[in-house]
Amino acid sequence: MFKLDGLPAAGLMPRPEGLEHFPPYWGVYVTVADVDATVKKAIELGGSIFVQPRDLPNVGRFAGVV
Repeated sequence: MFKLDGLPAAGLMPRPEGLEHFPPYWGVYVTVADVDATVKKAIELGGSIFVQPRDLPNVGRFAGVV
């Protein structure tokens, strides 16, 4: 976790398991109140999920949405 003035501002992590075939990349993350509800809504609106919702230790709930 990178911080700006002591507050979390950005993070860096290894590529999630199962995505080894993707080249290195930068991803954009946003905080939402409910990851599972947001994923469900994204699918309803035509989006797709490339990382199923999961808990990341010391970070919180996470999913990859396109």
